[in-house]
Amino acid sequence: MLKRGIAMMLLGALAAGAAPQQKDCVGWARSWDDAKFEAKERNVPILFTIQQDNNPSSAQMESAFRDPVFITQSRRVVCMVGNGQVEHGVRDVMINKQKVPMCRAYDGMTCEVHTSCQNAVTIFFKGQFDIPTQIWCKPDGTELFRFTGPDGKGVQDVPSLVKDMERALDRISGPKINRKDWEEFNRLRNEGMEATNKEEYKVALAIYKKLKDHKVEKFSKEATLLFDGLVKHGVKMVERARKQYERDPKGSKATIVKVSKEFKGTEAGTKADEALKELNK
Repeated sequence: MLKRGIAMMLLGALAAGAAPQQKDCVGWARSWDDAKFEAKERNVPILFTIQQDNNPSSAQMESAFRDPVFITQSRRVVCMVGNGQVEHGVRDVMINKQKVPMCRAYDGMTCEVHTSCQNAVTIFFKGQFDIPTQIWCKPDGTELFRFTGPDGKGVQDVPSLVKDMERALDRISGPKINRKDWEEFNRLRNEGMEATNKEEYKVALAIYKKLKDHKVEKFSKEATLLFDGLVKHGVKMVERARKQYERDPKGSKATIVKVSKEFKGTEAGTKADEALKELNK
């Protein structure tokens, strides 16, 4: 049961997982669902920007999205861009020693991402609309406000974008989690879950123990649940092995020895040591 539960948690954790990603760029969400998932986890607003090719105002905003100041500030929120056109083409980028065709207009994504994200436009518009448009939303996707205007007046430079970002952040109550902390926690949590699935319990426990001391209370609580759940699983492993010992003494003892080694310093490890002492009498 633990393996199945961990596997399901891992799938959830990977829902907004890592596609090929360039460094030093905006961490664009890959879909509207991914944007809401991340925003809810971090308790931050969503910026949905709608762009198009061959639009001078959109071209100005492409430059703004590459600005180091905006890239840094963007990590405080969740960003998603919709553009149903691909005339701008692709360029090959080396990522993890692999050549990947990435979008030429928006760093850090493939063109499939911004074209599919364009579908979210129908959530906010039922007819014609002006481009560019920036829509700021709550973590659940409810609109807060938008910046738009005819004849390209929806264009924004970096100071204007950051000003609206502050405005949106002020409208979300409660503690907020920056993207760096969120990504690092997800990476370590996923490593712990994968180690559990491989029955590398010592590795998983070490990861969860480290995360229990996380500065973000939400992450600390989740890591504590994972740690305690894995220890309980170790205890059950010992209990099952004891019951099956008469039928399969060799296999049962091997299981108890494994728990003794992998769960050392926990309740499961203590239970395993006690069981071994009794079996060795």
